Amino acid sequence: MKRLPYLLLALTAATACSRAEPVDDPFAAPTDASAARKARVEASYRANLAAFTNRTDVWVAPGLVADRTARTVTIVAQATGVKPGETAEFFLIGPESGHAYEALAVADAEPGTVRRALEFLGLKAGVPYDPASLRFWPKGERVRVEFEFVDAAGSNRTMHAAGLIVDKRTQRPLRDAGFVFTGSIPVDDPDRPGTRGLAADLRDPRSIACNYNETETVLDVPRQAVQGEVYDNQAVGPAWTLERGAPVRVVLTPGLGPGETRVVDMTLTARTAVTTGAVDLADVAMTLAAGGDTLCRDAGLNAVLEALTKAVGAGKDPYVTVAMDRTLTVGAAQALCRVLSSIETETGIRVEPPPAGQLYYRAYVPNEQFRRREARMAQPWELRLRQKDADVTAEITAIEQVWSDDKLQPDLKVSTSPVDSPDAVRAYLTSHEGLPVVLVFADPQVRLAELRRFVSPLIPTHPTIHVYAGDPQ
Repeated sequence: MKRLPYLLLALTAATACSRAEPVDDPFAAPTDASAARKARVEASYRANLAAFTNRTDVWVAPGLVADRTARTVTIVAQATGVKPGETAEFFLIGPESGHAYEALAVADAEPGTVRRALEFLGLKAGVPYDPASLRFWPKGERVRVEFEFVDAAGSNRTMHAAGLIVDKRTQRPLRDAGFVFTGSIPVDDPDRPGTRGLAADLRDPRSIACNYNETETVLDVPRQAVQGEVYDNQAVGPAWTLERGAPVRVVLTPGLGPGETRVVDMTLTARTAVTTGAVDLADVAMTLAAGGDTLCRDAGLNAVLEALTKAVGAGKDPYVTVAMDRTLTVGAAQALCRVLSSIETETGIRVEPPPAGQLYYRAYVPNEQFRRREARMAQPWELRLRQKDADVTAEITAIEQVWSDDKLQPDLKVSTSPVDSPDAVRAYLTSHEGLPVVLVFADPQVRLAELRRFVSPLIPTHPTIHVYAGDPQ
């Protein structure tokens, strides 16, 4: 039966319909004062409980109805009044959020209730974006988000959420790729000592679906979207002309069928297949595994790329843990990581945080511009590692910027000190003031075992580390 989202349907267990929808007509009442809104939500909730009392496949909660048979979550919401051309960092926020000025709509349902509704449909919350843990991709199954509303011309509209936002650079709506169900994170409840709650319920922005990567949101965008870039480059599109309080219905649908998954966890292990200090990929043996299956073992780069391409072509999102063996050289590691960075995209792979004791793979793909000291806005520490026969020697370089009134650029005062051990490197850096950033310049044939021996003690105090092959300029 065709969906009729704008009609008042007194649904019961015997009603033939495409999905369970709230009994009350959310298009009848605008956003109201807090007490009135709560009374309206409560009345709607009671009516829905009565209507679906015999439906074990339907879960009713304040502000929404989840239908396991139709595989939909229908949320009652109201427009905030943001206009075309304005910034909207959130598609949908919870009723207690203070960010209505930059959201398309405010839901009657709490964010945590939306999470439980999706779990009722059989989805499992994933893992949120968390740069502090070196997780730069939100991880989870996809959810389609559609907005149903009456436009300025009085026509019924159903649009996917991304289509309501325009990229200013192209003047085109965002691509509809669904949202990632990350589910927010647990935090301490300030009002109930000793208890935990969902961050999206307890503190702003109380996001249900946002337009940038947000650790505490329930639904994140399926791409790398830094908040500042989104703020500068995206705006509300011309299709969204609703006045404040205009009724909206938001429908969530799993991207895949029951039991199907898009996320696939993979591990890529790379080791040196020769005893010499190979500095390119020709002598690197790679093993790619997914779950309990080995997709390729001790293979070359082409075999690995073919296996990854096959997974992406099958509609999977490969989340790849990159484990580089201690026998690998800096040169070979850099060559491998450059390839990985070229295929880490929204339609490619997503690299996971590194195994314990290893650097994130992008540490080996630094900005080559900053090899030149004059190109840096500030001067981090430099750690130089040289291969000398079977040993590795190290030295620390401090660079001071000396400014003068008659020059636009500072003079650089460079001082270098040899260090004879990793402990000496750490002692030197912790006893001197400077940026918590280290640029490592290592001979390409230095093995990762030696690199890690010098770098690992620095991570607690100098967590930002970039590795270059060769000398600074």
